[in-house]
This record gives sequence, C-alpha cells and structure tokens, in this order.
Amino acid sequence: MAMAKRQQRRRKVNCQEHGDSRPWVICRHLREGQRLGYHRVEPDPDFEPTTVMCNACARILLAEDAWNDRVGEFADWTIYCEKCWKRERRRRGHRMVCRGRCKSV
Repeated sequence: MAMAKRQQRRRKVNCQEHGDSRPWVICRHLREGQRLGYHRVEPDPDFEPTTVMCNACARILLAEDAWNDRVGEFADWTIYCEKCWKRERRRRGHRMVCRGRCKSV
C-alpha cells in the first residue's frame, strides 16, 4: 500500500510523441553539444526527476555546493521525457561519466 501511494506522487511529463513518461531535466549543453560526458543525478524516489548535466554544469554545481540561480542560469534546464532523452543522447553521442553526486569533475 505504501508503494502505491509513492507511485501516485511521482511526477510525469506528457510527451506528444511518447505519452506519459518519467521526466528528465537536461542542461542546454547536452541539448546543443556533441559527444559530451554527462553526470546523472539520481532523483528523490518520491518526487524529483532525474537530472543530467555536462561536465561544465557539474563543475559549477560543485563550486557552488548547492542548486542555486547561478547553476540554473548556466544550465538553462529543459524537461524531456525519458524516451526523448535517450534518443537525443544516442543521436548526439553523449556518454555518462558519473552517476550520483560526483566529488570531482
């Protein structure tokens, strides 16, 4: 029963192409660049989307040691559905270099 309640609180994004899906928050550098390393920040299981950012955004986050306006302005976040992110990742040739909170970039 607790699991059912947890699933009801999870956020979804409605993609015109793929329907309801888990949201992924993507930095502008991954949307615009090619063959970049990216960092995957695991979400809070109840509420938050998965966030992926390039090395440059990860360096800013580590320097600030907080999710703040400077990080947000530099990253210029956009929400993708899970399938759109996977397609974009393959198309642009990005590769994961860190999962979770990385200590260095």
